[in-house]
Amino acid sequence: MKTNPSLLLIPLLFAQQSMAGHGLGEIQQIGDFSGQLQVSGNLSVIEQIGDGHNAFIEQVGVGNSIAAEQSGLQHAFTLTQEGDNHYAKIKQFNELHQSHVRQFGTEHWVGIEQSGFTNVVTVEQAGYQHHAQLFQQGELNTIQLEQHGFSNEAMITQQGNQNNADLTQSGDDSYAAIYQYGNGNNISISQQGHEYLEITQDR
Repeated sequence: MKTNPSLLLIPLLFAQQSMAGHGLGEIQQIGDFSGQLQVSGNLSVIEQIGDGHNAFIEQVGVGNSIAAEQSGLQHAFTLTQEGDNHYAKIKQFNELHQSHVRQFGTEHWVGIEQSGFTNVVTVEQAGYQHHAQLFQQGELNTIQLEQHGFSNEAMITQQGNQNNADLTQSGDDSYAAIYQYGNGNNISISQQGHEYLEITQDR
């Protein structure tokens, strides 16, 4: 049974725990100009240390959760979870990272970790039981991931500068592991179902 989300604005320099409806928000902010918009519902745990961070969370359904940590300067993430039993974990360190996650359906899992400067991750998961583990270290790296269907899995690691990975998984039961090291690597892959792929690029 879905719940209608209600909006709760967390003002600057203010930490508040929300328990409206089925929601539980746990927020810790240390520093100046850390803004957060919390939409109550399910479980949200956010820690922001430093200056200028932003977070937007929307959860509709049952059993969804987010654990996020932003440390440094001017990170931002947006998260939309619609459906049941989704999980997202986001860690961003240093400066100017962005993560954008949308989860629709049932039982998706995503983990994101970024360090360095100005890295961006965009994820959309729709369907049932997708899994993604994404890691970026360096500067100006980007990951775009779309997962549709049933039980697809993606692991993407980028270390260096100006690397780009674009992965689309549709259908069922595909696996992709992408590792890019160095500078200026680029890869774009589409999987249609029941495919296994592992690629390493280093330059």
